[in-house]
Amino acid sequence: MGNAPCCKPESTEGLTRQDLVVDVISSLPQNYSAKTAQQRNGFLDAIDMTGSLGLSKEVQIVREGPHWRAIGLIIAPDDNPNCLLIEEVMEPSLISEYNKKQADDFSRVRKGDKIVSLNGADTVDTMLRVIQASHKGSVLNFQMR
Repeated sequence: MGNAPCCKPESTEGLTRQDLVVDVISSLPQNYSAKTAQQRNGFLDAIDMTGSLGLSKEVQIVREGPHWRAIGLIIAPDDNPNCLLIEEVMEPSLISEYNKKQADDFSRVRKGDKIVSLNGADTVDTMLRVIQASHKGSVLNFQMR
């Protein structure tokens, strides 16, 4: 793919690091977002310990239907104390049903994704409390990367 004519620039002379990244960002699905301009300052330096470029996706599930009791995530605290690591996606579950509706792999919730916020909670302890307090009909808004 990197050697395909459409992907390989003829010359990178005179281009900034920012210029080289623009095509990648513009080809991502709509539910991904880049960090703000302030957060992007030194864009390639913004690559965090996970190898992420600061891209995130929003996933919303409603605890309803036949699998309302099963969110479907095996999660564990990450090395980053403010993230939950998704170790496995279980089936059948709300997340597996969400994944079936997604058109592309980037939008799906996968093993290795990290939950950085849940309904506005952004620490491991509060995210776990939000999950435990949720019930039938609850809306869960995940921010993941």
